[in-house]
Amino acid sequence: MRPVLLAIALFALAACAQGPRRDSDCRPVKLNSFEVSRIRAAAKPQVATPLDLETQYVCRYRPGNWFRASFDTEPVPQPDGSERRHSLYCDSDYRRRTPWRCHAWREFRSVQVASPTSGSLIKVVIPPEMDGELARRDVSQAFSLLSRSGETNACPSGVEGMKTLPELRTDAEFAADTARALTSLRDSLIGAGHDIDVQLDPDGFALMTLAVNVHFVFPAPDKPLQVRCWSESVILVTS
Repeated sequence: MRPVLLAIALFALAACAQGPRRDSDCRPVKLNSFEVSRIRAAAKPQVATPLDLETQYVCRYRPGNWFRASFDTEPVPQPDGSERRHSLYCDSDYRRRTPWRCHAWREFRSVQVASPTSGSLIKVVIPPEMDGELARRDVSQAFSLLSRSGETNACPSGVEGMKTLPELRTDAEFAADTARALTSLRDSLIGAGHDIDVQLDPDGFALMTLAVNVHFVFPAPDKPLQVRCWSESVILVTS
């Protein structure tokens, strides 16, 4: 797939997943218990697990006068300590007279890791092939590294295995990037209000949000985890 087309595809996926939180047309609202009960009924044919109402996010899209509600399901514990969930979104018209229509769009596994700043639990989405206990250990070590003093450079372009579409940025753009403090990267990850995702690199892994990615590397089996570099998610939107 051509880089620009790949970027647009990823942008569409991100918009589907997190659009209500980032769309300038979105006016956040809170649904009453009657509307939630209607959504629960509409969601039953799509997902067997009940909705986690704590994950509710609802937008009124004013230009089109329609609503979109997004939810995750309640977690289902897995043998490796991870949790399995589904994400879905439900749409209705402005006055919500028509039935809500719900669509499950992804199934994912996650682990909960303590925030390095508040101690509260953060949901971290992990790859299907990654062991839950290993993921929790690695992410905890990564957060510990990002709580130290120091800084790290931006990732160079064209690094094999990076998950951030480096081919969409020129060498000059990468050269213009400056080093960032580790604590600044930590705060960007955990303060974004979105799930953090783990993506596996050939020799390590990345912690990713829609805005920033921090890459970590295992130099050798007997060497501790190290911060490799940081990068931004680059998405091109063409008219």
